[in-house]
Amino acid sequence: MSGVYGVDYAEVYDVMYADKPYEREVDFIEVIFKKFGKSPKTVLDVGCGTGRHGQILTERGYEVTGVDRAEAMIETAKSRVKFKVEVADLSRWRDCFKTGCHNFDAVISLFGVLGYITDDLELQKTLNNIRFLTKHEGLFLFEVWNGPAVLNVKPEIKVKENTAGNIHVIRRARPTLDPMKNLCNVEYWFKVEKDGKLDKTFKENHLIRYFFPLELKRFLEEAGFKLLAILPFLETEREATWDDWRIMVVAEAV
Repeated sequence: MSGVYGVDYAEVYDVMYADKPYEREVDFIEVIFKKFGKSPKTVLDVGCGTGRHGQILTERGYEVTGVDRAEAMIETAKSRVKFKVEVADLSRWRDCFKTGCHNFDAVISLFGVLGYITDDLELQKTLNNIRFLTKHEGLFLFEVWNGPAVLNVKPEIKVKENTAGNIHVIRRARPTLDPMKNLCNVEYWFKVEKDGKLDKTFKENHLIRYFFPLELKRFLEEAGFKLLAILPFLETEREATWDDWRIMVVAEAV
């Protein structure tokens, strides 16, 4: 679903997030499964990116299928993962049939993927299609930005650096809020070094939507899901508040 990403971004993605706690995030997913009494075997990862979450789930015994509308991400995933991945845009009905399974026990969508769908109609189509792919009483877990927290805490300019192998990446993120449209435009600037020498610089703009609890409930109900919980990301013992920027939404197919 991360089709806004350019080829340059895809090339440095794994370097940029080399320190991302993928194992801990998968632990979190499994705790949610248990918390809501589910033992899924088949999992669809919507917006799977380079497949890091899916690979860990596969190693833990799940049967995973990953989809992403960014070709460059899928090509990277194919080069290293041991589960099925394919290019698909789940806002389009025909792409639902590419997965080869219309009865997943659980669907996950992490790292704010659904926030890149800024149009209500496109979002509703995507949720409808995800419901089509989800087994009755199956779980749908997705991570997005929490509207109350975005307006309360507010975004700020951040610089992130990471190194993997001979590649060093510096990223500067400059966010601009549009509170009347529930959108944040993040202007990214990247500097990429290889073997200590400048390789390239590039820019990208990512327009990201943040969500409020009542609209999430409405979108989910219209798609055939029941909202079960809105949790702070990586926490399961309390409901999210307006201080929790990243949230995990838990829903059940009805």
